[in-house]
Amino acid sequence: MKTCLRILWLVSGILLIACGVYVLLHPAQTLMSIASLLGLAALFSGAFSLATYFTQKEELFGAKGILLDGILDVILGVLLIVYPTSSLIANLFLGLMSLWVISKGAMAIYHAVLAKKFDRQWYILLIIGILLVLFGVLALIKPIITMVAISVILGVFLISDGIEILGHWWMIQKFRKNLGL
Repeated sequence: MKTCLRILWLVSGILLIACGVYVLLHPAQTLMSIASLLGLAALFSGAFSLATYFTQKEELFGAKGILLDGILDVILGVLLIVYPTSSLIANLFLGLMSLWVISKGAMAIYHAVLAKKFDRQWYILLIIGILLVLFGVLALIKPIITMVAISVILGVFLISDGIEILGHWWMIQKFRKNLGL
């Protein structure tokens, strides 16, 4: 392995651990950053849903649901992009995300019911929809716990990924040393 690549691996592991620690120590700032990224994702998702509705509404089952989903996604996306650090959006972020998750779950349930007529695995979509609705309601009822949980999960993931990368880096160093490289 080239020296440059080994150094990049080491730096990558250290940076992931540092980011994980930062996320754990600063959950509010983390969520505001995530809000901007989710705003873009919601905007693209909404634009795709709207384009799908307006170009294929005669061919789609549940077309009105796709239209509603697209409108909600675009509204959420615009709010999160235009006001990512606004105190109003910061306070409403989890509520908006909770409602978004609930609406996604409701759409999954709706589509599962429609798919029941022709798909034997319709219940998988139903289970996913129910879980999304339950998670959204829980997040709406307990927003602070949800915010902390998101930050903790993200922080732990980043730290564990960084440790894994450092472990690989360390093993390669030992392997190279044993080979006399």
